[in-house]
Amino acid sequence: MAFNIPSIAGQDDPLLGFRFAISFLGSSGVDFPLDFRFQSVSGFSVAVEVSKVGGAGNNKTGLPLPQRLEYPNLVLKRGMPLASSLRQEIMDNFDDFEFKLRNVLLSILDESGQPASTWLFQDAYVTRWSLSGIDATASGVVIEEMELSYLNFKSFSL
Repeated sequence: MAFNIPSIAGQDDPLLGFRFAISFLGSSGVDFPLDFRFQSVSGFSVAVEVSKVGGAGNNKTGLPLPQRLEYPNLVLKRGMPLASSLRQEIMDNFDDFEFKLRNVLLSILDESGQPASTWLFQDAYVTRWSLSGIDATASGVVIEEMELSYLNFKSFSL
């Protein structure tokens, strides 16, 4: 017995994680057009903070009630470019201890380089910046890492 299943080739394939772009947005669009290449993004999640409340005569267990959403810091890593307007702004923020809030766009790209899935991280700012170890006996790339705190994120299509 054969089933007549319509072809949906390519439509339900999972997105590939190696094609993505990061954009730091300002009042006039993308503020750092050359600072969009990153090696990896991590810390992208949301969790519900829950507290347990007893009641209704049941003291053995608690009723889990949602309290608030928790967003861990977003961690971006890349090979350190020689010049970077983004890095200069980060260093200025640390020097002046004034943190400019930015919206950050993360897009996973399809095979033609177009956004397939996009998230907007709202009111983000860098809370930590670091370089990988520098070693005279190694020939690896210097890795720049930045950690961003943000208010929340929203998913949408472009």
